Amino acid sequence: MKKKLIFLALVLFIFALGITACSRDDDDTTPARENMTEDETRRADLEGELTVWVRGWDNWGLTGGSPDQPYFEYFREQFPNVVINEVINRDWGPYLPAAIAAGDAPDAFFWEGEPPRVFRNMVDQGFVAPLDSFIDRHPEFRDQFLPGMLEMHRYNGNIYGLPIDVMPNAILLNLDVFDLRNVPHPTVDWTIDEMVELAGRLTNKGDPTSPTVGVVRNIVEQDYVRMLNFFLQAHGVAGYRTEGGNRVSNMAEDQGAITAIQQYIEVQGNNFANTFSHEERVALGLNTDIWNIDWAAGVGAMFVGAGPWGMYINPDTREPLFSQTVMPPPIGPGGRGNYVAIIGMSIFAGSDNQELAWEYLMAMTSRDFRESAWTTNDAGERIYPLRFDETSYRFGWGLPAFSIDESRLTGHFRDWYLGFQAAALHPNVTVMYPPVLLEVTRDVESGTRQLVDALREYDDFINANNLLVGR
Repeated sequence: MKKKLIFLALVLFIFALGITACSRDDDDTTPARENMTEDETRRADLEGELTVWVRGWDNWGLTGGSPDQPYFEYFREQFPNVVINEVINRDWGPYLPAAIAAGDAPDAFFWEGEPPRVFRNMVDQGFVAPLDSFIDRHPEFRDQFLPGMLEMHRYNGNIYGLPIDVMPNAILLNLDVFDLRNVPHPTVDWTIDEMVELAGRLTNKGDPTSPTVGVVRNIVEQDYVRMLNFFLQAHGVAGYRTEGGNRVSNMAEDQGAITAIQQYIEVQGNNFANTFSHEERVALGLNTDIWNIDWAAGVGAMFVGAGPWGMYINPDTREPLFSQTVMPPPIGPGGRGNYVAIIGMSIFAGSDNQELAWEYLMAMTSRDFRESAWTTNDAGERIYPLRFDETSYRFGWGLPAFSIDESRLTGHFRDWYLGFQAAALHPNVTVMYPPVLLEVTRDVESGTRQLVDALREYDDFINANNLLVGR
């Protein structure tokens, strides 16, 4: 009898445990493992603490480190047992060496720019970890990216970062100006010679009622390489020759480089940058204190923009303020290509949490994150701000690094996306040092130096200081 009572007590105890376990499962908001994806299952098992530097601007800031930040609940779902410590650091470049020296380096950090140039100093100083072994484990993740996107992040044989936002240099067109000047609209197969001709035909600064300019930029003095770069690309300029296994700058001896720079200066000098003086702006009633002044005012026919942020949209109607479209860089005898900037993330080489940091990077740069990352609006409703569709009239800073469902885009949104995506498929391959080369173009334009002589001085300086950047 005593044995029977003990057995019955054990049965009742086990039954009670089962009820308790079932009750916990009912209350648990974590999805049942059988309903989780492979990525979700793997992340659910991760534990630890991660320090991440984030951009802190617009859509890409504050990715869920604390309950008062957007995407906090989403990241809790993805990494339920990981503490993410986020640091807003907009100027990552000068702060990273200081943080490393002080022992406060992040496990993962964002950066911005053209990847080979970004990685040159970081790799040489041992700041950034190669990602190839991580990437090779996840072929489906690797294959999601647009052609060339991961290769852009290769330096000296290794990939050192992943792209979050892609900001391709493209040519934004104000079709109203084309129509005003009775100039036909170009097509995606337009040429570099055609662009130069169009710039001249579209410029009429003397029109007292409707002054127009062929090509405009958003600053008075041209200090970006964006426009110059696709002239060089169109003429097939590599920027170097190989000698004894080393790269040697050879711009002065490359006729393609000479022709490209001459064409660039022709457009730059007549239509570009110094569009109107301050006095002319005041007289014409144009804005004098914001970026993109001539483009925003609708007097510029073509705008060299590095991403969708240059599109001008009425935030209420979601309609363009003037008829706009996007063209990839023009084609030349050497093909086409352009400067493609990236907002990306990398792992600190000295981190003890590289495996965990990789999982974070893979989540942040995945198609699923762009589609599924949610937060709540003021009404407490779940929204998905990172989805790329026609409701996101601003599109953030750039494009996803992978193709999207075009059916969610209609009309001008679809045209813009296709134009920027086409531009993203032709990333920069010219090896050059922009600050010095742009100084050459300014000196030649002003008449203080002859082009070939200036390029010879450029080559000597670059080679003496080992400034060529390779992939």
